[in-house]
Amino acid sequence: MLCPADPARPLTRKLIGYAICYYSYSTWQGKSLALEDIYIRPAYRGNGYGELFFRALAKHAKESRCSRVDFHVLNWNPATKFYRRMGALDLTETESWHFYRLQKDAIDRLLADDRQ
Repeated sequence: MLCPADPARPLTRKLIGYAICYYSYSTWQGKSLALEDIYIRPAYRGNGYGELFFRALAKHAKESRCSRVDFHVLNWNPATKFYRRMGALDLTETESWHFYRLQKDAIDRLLADDRQ
């Protein structure tokens, strides 16, 4: 996300944040936008840029015909309040979903068992 560094010089811009996202697909709901990471530089937090950015992502999802935006948040992250304010549901609470991962060593062990 870019914002003017100096209002008197609107063509001068400064990077204040970013989002990493990609499309994913749900068996039941179709195309979705998977948000891997969203970041606003600390100096720009609390000024409405996070909400502006999040709304831009929602608009992109809607224009791309996504049925939802999915993302994961660590329980200690203070942004959880922000996401709830934006209307996000905590699926751990509402639908009892659990997020699983196979680390590299677990993948190796799983495939080693396959060779025997």
